[in-house]
Amino acid sequence: MPTAAGARASLAVATILTVPVATLSAIPTMRFESWSWVCLALSTLIVALTWPTHRDAFRALRQRDLSLDVLASIGVLAAYLWALYAVAVGHPSTSLIVPAVLSIALTVRQRVIAAAGPLAAVRRVPAWIVPGVLAVAGVTLAVWLGFNGASWSTVSAAVAVLVVACPGALGLAAPAAVVAGTRRGADLGVTYRDPSALDAARDVDTLILRGLETVADGMHVASVDPLSPDHDRNLRWFAGALEHSCEDPVGRAISRLSVRGRVTGVQQHPDLGVSGSVDRHPVRVGSPTWIGIEAPDHVGVTVAVEVDGRPLGTITVIDTPRPTAKKAVDALRTLGLEPILVTTRDQAAADHLAEEIGITHIVAETGATGGRQLVDDLRADGRRVALLATSPEDAASLDSAELSIAAPDGGAAVSVADGDVAGAVASLRLARAIDVNAKTGTSLALAYNAVAIPVAAAGLLHAVPAAVAMAVASVVVLLGSLRLRGDAR
Repeated sequence: MPTAAGARASLAVATILTVPVATLSAIPTMRFESWSWVCLALSTLIVALTWPTHRDAFRALRQRDLSLDVLASIGVLAAYLWALYAVAVGHPSTSLIVPAVLSIALTVRQRVIAAAGPLAAVRRVPAWIVPGVLAVAGVTLAVWLGFNGASWSTVSAAVAVLVVACPGALGLAAPAAVVAGTRRGADLGVTYRDPSALDAARDVDTLILRGLETVADGMHVASVDPLSPDHDRNLRWFAGALEHSCEDPVGRAISRLSVRGRVTGVQQHPDLGVSGSVDRHPVRVGSPTWIGIEAPDHVGVTVAVEVDGRPLGTITVIDTPRPTAKKAVDALRTLGLEPILVTTRDQAAADHLAEEIGITHIVAETGATGGRQLVDDLRADGRRVALLATSPEDAASLDSAELSIAAPDGGAAVSVADGDVAGAVASLRLARAIDVNAKTGTSLALAYNAVAIPVAAAGLLHAVPAAVAMAVASVVVLLGSLRLRGDAR
């Protein structure tokens, strides 16, 4: 695959060298003695700039793959040999412009492919196109030989078929759509890491949201329940001050109840809570059973607070839905996907959050491997599963899904900036828009070929106008593919 810098340089050089070739070929009054040989030398240099296409064609042939690179390579080489023959027999005319035009089209394609990166491997062209075109060119040559013998017009007709079908338009449609899509993706914080992600995004029908963080924007305090009304102020102050030393979501939510105090001697007690000294008062915040009081029947995470060895009351924290979560969940269903919320948290907390954002399928208290098991079960039922994960421990689950989505450092096939459901929706919409765009451009290119190839085979479209037609079709398809359709927000 050519590098972006190399592709830009090749295109610039090819364009500059093509100018004198086109000028001398089209304007007889500007020609000088041996002009055709000068143009042939320049055309040789221009064709040499398409070496990445010939290299890829050779690799494809070694793998018995008649790819577009093979057709492009054959088309350029045929046009070049045709021009060489024309110069050798003293009949150059405008034939020298043909390999230059084709080479420009291929260097444009090389640049687009370089910009598309690994995603350039996405294919939307039917497998029969290349062998079909080669067969038509062969039949054209055979028929014209039979009726006209080995004449200039016979060779020109066969070359015209290869020139008009040279995959400028066909070769540009998919990679150009990918380039437009990745540019839109950069604005949305969406990155696709391999072509299979684009194909999978088109077909998935289920999205597993692994972790409440995919739909929740942290936690907030839902209720403060002092054992006595007089305890309310101290309950908030001491708990909030101590929790400033904690980084977990519950602690961050409680810390917003007060400013940071003079906290010393902080200790974490796994599965129980945290203890320390606030303004020289011993404080414990944690499980109600650890503190020794009964927890109220609230949805969410409830902690009890003790100061100076005396329980003051409880604080309940619940998950806060992301502002975009409900709209994103609705959009998933519009796209034909069923959202499933999966979490290690308790059922009540998951049900409460899911109800707020409109998710009806919830799997709670799953454990670390529950996500992968769910993916396996759904796929066994014939579902095509995408999974949005928020934790590094979800790597196995990501590997088992058809499409894996995660935050940029999550190692998934698709990364979304915030690692949330809205980002997942944007990535799915964008992938489908890229697919539609690529198919639309490919359909236009196929329609052009369906008209132009028979005309060229009949001898009604000579090589030079065939090259111009190919160039115009390539520009039309390129501009259409670069204008991404569909809203991926």
